[in-house]
Amino acid sequence: MSPTSVIPPKMMEPQKKLEANKKVTEEDLKTPVLRKHNAKLNNCKVTISPSTKNLINDKNLIFCVCGRQVFDINNPICEICVEKEENSSRCGELLKYSTNKKQFINYWCVLNKESLFLYKNKCEESHKSLYILSHCFIECNISNPTKCSTDKVFPFKLINENKVKEFATNSLEEFQAWTFAIKNAIGYSSMSDYYKIVDIIGETKAGVVNKGIHLKSNTNVAIKVYNKQQMEKTDLENVFREIDIMRQCRHPNIIKLYDVFENRKSIYIVTEYLEGGDMFTYLEKRKFEISEKRACYLIHSLAAALYYLHSFGIIHRDIKPENVLMTNNSENAEAKFCDFGFSKIIGPEEKTTERLGTILYAAPEVILGVPYGKPSDIWGFGMLAHLLLVGYLYYDDEDDSKIMERIINEDVVYPNEYWCKLSEGAKNFVSKCLNKNGKKRINIEDILKHPWILHGNPRAEAARIGCDTPKFAAYTSVVSKFSEAILDTNNS
Repeated sequence: MSPTSVIPPKMMEPQKKLEANKKVTEEDLKTPVLRKHNAKLNNCKVTISPSTKNLINDKNLIFCVCGRQVFDINNPICEICVEKEENSSRCGELLKYSTNKKQFINYWCVLNKESLFLYKNKCEESHKSLYILSHCFIECNISNPTKCSTDKVFPFKLINENKVKEFATNSLEEFQAWTFAIKNAIGYSSMSDYYKIVDIIGETKAGVVNKGIHLKSNTNVAIKVYNKQQMEKTDLENVFREIDIMRQCRHPNIIKLYDVFENRKSIYIVTEYLEGGDMFTYLEKRKFEISEKRACYLIHSLAAALYYLHSFGIIHRDIKPENVLMTNNSENAEAKFCDFGFSKIIGPEEKTTERLGTILYAAPEVILGVPYGKPSDIWGFGMLAHLLLVGYLYYDDEDDSKIMERIINEDVVYPNEYWCKLSEGAKNFVSKCLNKNGKKRINIEDILKHPWILHGNPRAEAARIGCDTPKFAAYTSVVSKFSEAILDTNNS
């Protein structure tokens, strides 16, 4: 079919399925402007038609054993761990409040790292009580000291979820010494001691994203603040899952986690600051038009990151342009995966059935609620590639139910009006990613070996020759230094 004179802007989508022998009219191509999609799958219903029945470590980064980034190359231990190691042990008298007797009772206490042992007296060999301080918060308030007999005491509380234990000392000096030791034992630190919030740059469902500065190095960071009191239990679980996964990831195309702070009311997640914003906004500023070569570069970079995630058993489950951040707004900006709130760690053959993700990028098996695994990420990745190459999303519709029905019942078509300027390799690549049968869908290893990905990238092709698949896949980042590392290894 030859191109017609009516070629719509690339940010528009053919609303109707196009037959190969049908001439496209302007009426066929009228659709709403492409918009961000945030509709989630959780409780959505869909009608089904009868016929449908890494391995790469960034050598420039230094991390303490606790996972925090260290900015001083000559000192691989963070300030928090140094303080914690030096000041997390103490013994002496403490008062513990008895809810039965309605008074404070004196104990001999021994603090050993994250364990607080309580003895009836100093001579006792067996402890009466033991408190594990991990995941505890300490709340100090000496402005209104309570009374214990005739003496003033200085109280503090240890809080673990909804359990509160109240302790006290007889003097201000003891109060300061004990609370200092306990704070170090539980890893307590104040975010404001290390970072300064500069400006609000975005909002989430239960929090705010801020631009901040690391006080010691003057490095820009992003600080996401969650209000725990406004969050449902499942939302909190998603945040903690995201933190756990980000702590495992060290890849140039995955956002870097620097620090995490938590108190009774809030969670602070500190990451690298990427001034380019999300990929959707990045494309929107360019009217959703970038070259095929540039699209291939970004797809290759993100494919290397996805291989890294899948090699650790991590499925993202919400791949979309809004969950990809750009390092800056230039034509050479790098892309990085972010937002791992829906992610999950699964075994090699393990499946899951949770209907999570954004509807427009969800794989058919996810919408149907049947068991799915890593191939579901490939579908979302294919939708992302489709957007990068032709500037629209094939299944886009204002009605979320229709989107789901189309994803399940309708095959993607590739009208010449959009694909005529692109290579056959690009079309072949997207079609393999968007195979409705998850078992036949291309896997991430084969994505990295696809001819379209390797075309025009001789370093990646050279790295593949003579290397086993895992090594090749691990070094397929298009950042030249990683490709050179493989070439140097092969030549040595």
